[in-house]
Amino acid sequence: DSLADQVKLIDKSETKLSGRSATIPVTVQNNLVQGVDHLVLRLTSLSPNRLEIGGRAYSEQKVEVSGGHSQTVKFTTTANANGRASVIAQLYTVDGQPYGDAVQFDVRVTEFTATVMLVIGGGVLLLVLAGFRMYTQRKRAAAREAEEPGPDEADGAADAPENPQSPADRLTEESGTRAGADAPQQPSDPTPDTAAESADPSGTGERVDR
Repeated sequence: DSLADQVKLIDKSETKLSGRSATIPVTVQNNLVQGVDHLVLRLTSLSPNRLEIGGRAYSEQKVEVSGGHSQTVKFTTTANANGRASVIAQLYTVDGQPYGDAVQFDVRVTEFTATVMLVIGGGVLLLVLAGFRMYTQRKRAAAREAEEPGPDEADGAADAPENPQSPADRLTEESGTRAGADAPQQPSDPTPDTAAESADPSGTGERVDR
């Protein structure tokens, strides 16, 4: 019996669980020099309607502890209602016989209240709205940058003449210049009223004015 008492469960104080799902740790201490195996640790809920262990009223796990060491076993629990539930931890041998003393402790369940859920939902909504606003602002900024002319386009517009002449205007101007060049020259002096004197020798009997 004195040797058996060297393998025992560590006492636990009240445990608090927040939310529907959590884990409860239970520690097994082995003060013997040699290791201990072939033991089973069972965790039982005395209020399964409020707190379930592994989805039912109790759950079991095998335990193997080296000499002079301790091992912590974690059990998954599910809370169905707020409040306090009592839990019992007990070691068993492989043939189902209790081993050592049981340890009983309370578990207080505090699920999220409606106010907390409302606050969390409001925070998530604000984050979504902030993200959407940033997205729209970036989209508008990108659209404005696409509409503004780039540096190359601005330089080209500055070097261009103020009144550029279209090809049709240049063709019309060149045609007018060629037409003016081909037109006959106008005499600067008026045509004389009298006929020009003849250079042929005068005939017989003709009088020549000197």
